Amino acid sequence: MRVMEITSPVEVVAESNASSSLYGVFNGHLMKWRFEAEEGGPFIRVPAFFGATALVTTTTYALIFDPNTWTILSIVLSLFIYAISLLCIVLEGRFMCTNPLGIRAHLRSALTRRNRVFRFVWGRGILYIIAGGLSCALILIPSLIAGGFMALVGFSAVVFGAYSARMFYKLRDSLKDDDYLGNAFNRFDYDKDGFITLP
Repeated sequence: MRVMEITSPVEVVAESNASSSLYGVFNGHLMKWRFEAEEGGPFIRVPAFFGATALVTTTTYALIFDPNTWTILSIVLSLFIYAISLLCIVLEGRFMCTNPLGIRAHLRSALTRRNRVFRFVWGRGILYIIAGGLSCALILIPSLIAGGFMALVGFSAVVFGAYSARMFYKLRDSLKDDDYLGNAFNRFDYDKDGFITLP
């Protein structure tokens, strides 16, 4: 890459504005992929929240109205479903809360600080798959539907989270790789004069 000779204060300001603009765009992309890797989009968070709510509802329904679930195994399964579902509700209930310093926010912060895998959407996706599988183990129609839905949300979260994390790390690591930056520059230096025009 060729360094331009700067001869006037106007060129200094133009150069500074261009580089800060490029830095802003790059930083915006980096933060976008980091957010997607850690939080996931609303198409993951909202279904996970309502799926966990459905797991609690269907498990409660099964325990109250179906005498076949009044066994030790079913009760233990139900307790695990309740625990994991409440964990999912705490982790994904951000869009329902208006107070960022509330109890739910403190619980979520404590959980993600002690269990770093829950910071990432793929880690929470594994939790959703487990919750869905446990619900399906009750072998009742409502539990099968809710469990299948939650497992599907979990699978989507794992796939999307892994892709977002890969994009974030690839973009972050490209900052340290001169060959990568040089190749990216050369792709957009159409007339090979050592400069990239604004369009």
